Amino acid sequence: MLPLFLFFCTNVLWLFEMVRFQSSMLLALHDAGQETASYAFLAEEAAGALTGEEGDLSLPTGAAGGALFSEGFVRNAVAPKLQAVHAVAGGTGGISYLQSEYDLARGTVLLAADYQFRPFVPLIAPSRISAQTVVYCHLWTGYERAPEGIGDAKDAVVYVTPTGEVYHRDRNCTYLAPSVQQISASRLGEARNSGGGRYYPCEVCHPTRSGILFVTRTGNRYHCRMDCPSLKRTANAVTLSWALEHGYRACSKCGGG
Repeated sequence: MLPLFLFFCTNVLWLFEMVRFQSSMLLALHDAGQETASYAFLAEEAAGALTGEEGDLSLPTGAAGGALFSEGFVRNAVAPKLQAVHAVAGGTGGISYLQSEYDLARGTVLLAADYQFRPFVPLIAPSRISAQTVVYCHLWTGYERAPEGIGDAKDAVVYVTPTGEVYHRDRNCTYLAPSVQQISASRLGEARNSGGGRYYPCEVCHPTRSGILFVTRTGNRYHCRMDCPSLKRTANAVTLSWALEHGYRACSKCGGG
């Protein structure tokens, strides 16, 4: 009986170790994602240097090398933050970060770790159990600061989005911060936005007409994910003269005056 009891205890401890490691990995990915997101402005300028659009800036080195965002960069950012990896096959070397993505166009960072658990005593349990931990966050795009010495009305600060065509005078404009609502797929056909229009599938998250979907009152797309990048709007502060020069028109809600 004693060998069976010890075998049972060993497998219970293994299950606890799996849960402990996944919690450790989630925390490590979160911390690494926040650090990576903070280098967004360096990566964007470095990308401009590569394409010749922004001066002659050299690629950053060290931690700021997130502009390259290789698998090795993610590994080096996450590995020091991990605690013991006794239950993972291959240890830290057995963890793959190849599914991670750094999307400047959408302003997002996706860190994904793939690994396999190995049981302490592989007699009943499978020899390998595959698992994945994912963390998703938005790139840091700076903080708001009103420019000094504003004297002309065209130097007033307005807000634009990377993919939008209008400027906003109010940073809290509802068009910049859409209210997301849940809707059943069965009600999608009868649902209408504030302008009376239908909802169409999002080109980013590619939803299917099933389960719970997400829509906004002012939008015309439905989404399968609450964290879909197209539901999060990055607003950049610019001068009104710059917005007009680049073809932006006033927002119908807050752009007047």
